[in-house]
Amino acid sequence: MIVVRCFLIYIIYVSIIAQTCLCFLSSNLEKKIQDTKQRCMKLKFNSNISVPILTGEQIKGERGNNLQLSLIDNCTGAIVDSVREAFAQVEIVALEGDLDDDEGDAWTAEEFQSKIARDKEGKRSVLTGKLQLKLNKGTVSLSDVKFRSSKRYNGGIFKLGAWVVDTFDGGQILEAKTKSFQVNDYRKKYNQKHHPPSASDEVWRLENIGKGGPIHDRLKGANVNYVKDFQTRLLEDPEDLKCLVGLPAKKWEATVNHAQACIPDNIVGQVPPPVCVTMLYNLPEETTEYFIKTNFTFFLSFLSHLLYF
Repeated sequence: MIVVRCFLIYIIYVSIIAQTCLCFLSSNLEKKIQDTKQRCMKLKFNSNISVPILTGEQIKGERGNNLQLSLIDNCTGAIVDSVREAFAQVEIVALEGDLDDDEGDAWTAEEFQSKIARDKEGKRSVLTGKLQLKLNKGTVSLSDVKFRSSKRYNGGIFKLGAWVVDTFDGGQILEAKTKSFQVNDYRKKYNQKHHPPSASDEVWRLENIGKGGPIHDRLKGANVNYVKDFQTRLLEDPEDLKCLVGLPAKKWEATVNHAQACIPDNIVGQVPPPVCVTMLYNLPEETTEYFIKTNFTFFLSFLSHLLYF
């Protein structure tokens, strides 16, 4: 009887040990599978950044489309859309960039976090807009991400990055990075010169005439506000205009050449301005030559317009 009792106790003991081991192995195996699955996932931008990047303007992908961020199976390259991670919260950040984009996926989470660019106080992101996004079946569109309007970022080299804010059991999902790009101040766009200029452009669009500068102020004071005004004064009194502008000879020549490249505005339904009927034989040879060069296209267009009617 004692032997039977001992045998039963032994059987129960072995069963308990076996069940405990089985639970442990099962849990450990599940964790390993989960870890492997997550290590095989990464965030990825679907295209390169469209350059130039200006402060205060939306960052877009190639061809002007919104950037797309996807959760990718690192082994197959397919979008992961059916697990919890496919609905994770992600954050868009700017990274301190460099011109070395050959690192591939060789970085750690700590290295990624250490490269996140902050403002001067080290608190706010240098980006603004919708930076906290939620994946939907493994994808999300970046519809409002831009650099803050600040001279501090002008000329800076950055990368755009994304990382998963939510935490999951197991390993981390690899963060996304773009290639390096340069950020320029938004005023560069609005202060740039036009090549070629049009007659209705403001006069500061011409070379060597800075917007709001002393030359621009003098021209405005003389009622030379547009490129067409500059052309007219150049025809009527080039020496007076040259003195008014006050540029050295080479810069003056460059400004005049830029004005000569002017594209006439649409003339349908218009007649040539009064300057176009000036008596050419009273003009200096140099001015007459300029007149012919800058108005030849205009006269052809005007003539074809008359013939049409």
